[in-house]
Amino acid sequence: MSITEQHKKTAEKFIKTINELMDFVDNIKTLIPEGEYLKACNTLKDHYKLKDEIGNTRTIIEYVNDLTNNVRNDEVYRTFERRVRMKTKQKTEMLTDLEKIKTGKWVLCNKCDRIIKKEYMGEHRKNDVCKRTSESKCVVITTGTTKNKDLIKAIHLIRGALIKCGRDTKWF
Repeated sequence: MSITEQHKKTAEKFIKTINELMDFVDNIKTLIPEGEYLKACNTLKDHYKLKDEIGNTRTIIEYVNDLTNNVRNDEVYRTFERRVRMKTKQKTEMLTDLEKIKTGKWVLCNKCDRIIKKEYMGEHRKNDVCKRTSESKCVVITTGTTKNKDLIKAIHLIRGALIKCGRDTKWF
């Protein structure tokens, strides 16, 4: 699975910010009085309940450990953490037919008139689309008209019947 470069940057920024916050919390939790620390953590209370409840004897270190564990186990955090490790999609450049031919890496198939990468030409010519397009071109040349829908349909029906009978359709 891959993601866009922008999503990866956003995920990296998110993870970096959260990790810096968690590292900061880990570093200062023993250095400041419990009351001061709680004042600083009030900005996070929308997501996590940090205030002491009446009768609660938990220490600030226990709160910080819970906060750290909750954040790192949060689905959003884990999603962004996975995105940071994902490969980014390569930007694909769309070329016009003229630009493709000018690069020298693309050629025109003489059977079906499609523009194909040189390296795939052998595989392309074995492709059903190339064969059928080439056959349709031959029918147009033979009949002198492009209105050959019924004739092409008949050819496909005959080919299907031959295949069903186990006959070779190579010459048809």
